[in-house]
Amino acid sequence: MKHITAPSYFCLGLSLLLSPTYADTISSSQGSFVKSGDNADINYDSINQLQIAARGANNDRKIYLKFNLNGLLGSGEEFANTSFGLTTIAGNNSDVLLGGATGNIDFSVYGITDNDDDWSESTVTWNNAPKNDTGSRTGVISSGTVDLGSFTIDSSTVTGDQPFSISGEVLDTFLNDSYANDTDGIVTLIITSNGSTGDPGIRFWRSDDTELDTQYPRISYDVNPIPEPSTSGLLMGIVIVASSVLRRRR
Repeated sequence: MKHITAPSYFCLGLSLLLSPTYADTISSSQGSFVKSGDNADINYDSINQLQIAARGANNDRKIYLKFNLNGLLGSGEEFANTSFGLTTIAGNNSDVLLGGATGNIDFSVYGITDNDDDWSESTVTWNNAPKNDTGSRTGVISSGTVDLGSFTIDSSTVTGDQPFSISGEVLDTFLNDSYANDTDGIVTLIITSNGSTGDPGIRFWRSDDTELDTQYPRISYDVNPIPEPSTSGLLMGIVIVASSVLRRRR
């Protein structure tokens, strides 16, 4: 008969205590892009795609997205293993690009941390978008925002319906802090291009322009129980018992 070792008991107990309650994905509740220069007061809600670029003059574009977190967590729960994703529109390389291919382009994702979410996809522009650094092709106002991560697109090979995403503890923390402290339950993400003026822009799906939820601008997450003090004590007890058994066997 095969014996279960102390480390196995420890791992089993740990997995049971820390396993996620469930996993889910939400799509953006609103989304649009803003454009610089002579276009700075124009709203682009009528264009059913999201465009991003840092091409200079009148051709810089930044993406704004809202997500509604209301009701996603219960008492004693938190977000974990979160990710944010976008998907390029359908078609080939030339359909996806705004301009000619040049190689790798980096894109940054920022979150608004001070509840400045009073914007609408039907009225947002370059000049009135919250936290937009209107004098920067690529930046946002640092006060009240947090850098959530970045992703890279090879403009030479990118094609239609290709997903891109970020994930990590910074995004986890941003969503958990927003859920706990944001009075309206709404979070705003801003996506900017770090490309040069010669680099192309990229076209992505909007939530209202696709019937496939895998193509929506989206946040995926696990819901985990927040360990109670008693749970932490139980974990410590498992560690102590496992260590004791190991010492005796040696």
